Amino acid sequence: PHGGWLFGQGGWARPASLCAAMLDACGERLRRVFTAEVLELRRVDGEWQVRGGGGTLIAQAPTVVLANGTGAVNIAQAAELPLSRLRGQVTHLPVPDAARATTAPAPPVLPLVVCREAYVTPPSSGIVCAGATYDNDDDPELRADSQLENLTRLAEIVPGEAVAALAATAPLAGRVGFRCAAPDRLPLAGALPDYPSAGRLERLRDVPRHPGLYGLLGYASRGLIWAPLMAELLVSQLENAPPPLEAMLVDALDPGRFLLKQRRRSQ
Repeated sequence: PHGGWLFGQGGWARPASLCAAMLDACGERLRRVFTAEVLELRRVDGEWQVRGGGGTLIAQAPTVVLANGTGAVNIAQAAELPLSRLRGQVTHLPVPDAARATTAPAPPVLPLVVCREAYVTPPSSGIVCAGATYDNDDDPELRADSQLENLTRLAEIVPGEAVAALAATAPLAGRVGFRCAAPDRLPLAGALPDYPSAGRLERLRDVPRHPGLYGLLGYASRGLIWAPLMAELLVSQLENAPPPLEAMLVDALDPGRFLLKQRRRSQ
């Protein structure tokens, strides 16, 4: 057995339902556009034009925040950010119907999330989630080897014959997603650097920036945890308000840190 920490006031959430609730809370203050792909940003008369296929104007504003994961590098102004795409496969394990007799191994039904090298969730809509893998490839399909990896780790978290047997009996089910990660595994929150305009650099304050263009990127596996704090940090920068973090941490999250390191190595 292994020891651990119990966070009595901790909780867990379904990301999709949480995002839907936040969108609903915005009401008419937020204009939603879900059917357009942004291909280009143009700076015109002090504002950013957001354009899609064929140069179609989608939106226009003095301030734009890129919060689209590794999709950000498809925009010219963010193309040189060192963001990587990490595949993750989550395994879905159906909980047997109590009204039906079955001899198949059942997943563990826990009252809270348990994490170690991997994680397992309480059942939601009849499904227990276990995961997730870290793979350096772009395969969007479910794979048996990734499921076996998840179930092997699950058996280490929740010992027992029934859980161990899932590796051989559980149907291939789950989902595949892709994390956006930076080399130092810290998020990027702040004004985006202007790589082509950069010359000799000594400090972060010397890094040239695209006016009115910001990023909230690189959350890796911790989007639900980091996103609210990073958004609060960005708002403090936009409003010239005191930041929620000390200066050293703000610098560690600055999107210009990679350009500064690059220039320091080449000088």
